[in-house]
Parts: sequence; structure tokens; C-alpha cells
Amino acid sequence: MNSSLTRPLAVVTGASNGIGYELAKQFAQNGFDLLVNAEQHRKLSEPGSAN
Repeated sequence: MNSSLTRPLAVVTGASNGIGYELAKQFAQNGFDLLVNAEQHRKLSEPGSAN
């Protein structure tokens, strides 16, 4: 795979609120692919929650 086509990956636990949520937002805004985990999965699918 061509390394110029890959993006960094961030794994974030607790992404439905608090520090985990803020970290996931920052990583997403900076071009990272995300793998997130959250107990409150509905919060992850709310409009605007991952923007």
C-alpha cells in the first residue's frame, strides 16, 4: 500500500461524552480515521455529535 494514501488511525474509548468525545472530535477534524467505542451508542448517532 502506498503510504501517501494512508491516514492515521485513532482508537478512542468512552467516545459518547467527556474527554473521549472531545478526543474523537479532534481526531476527526484533523483527518484521522476513527475506531470508537461508547456505552451510550445513541449519542454517537445524534445529529451533530460527531461533527
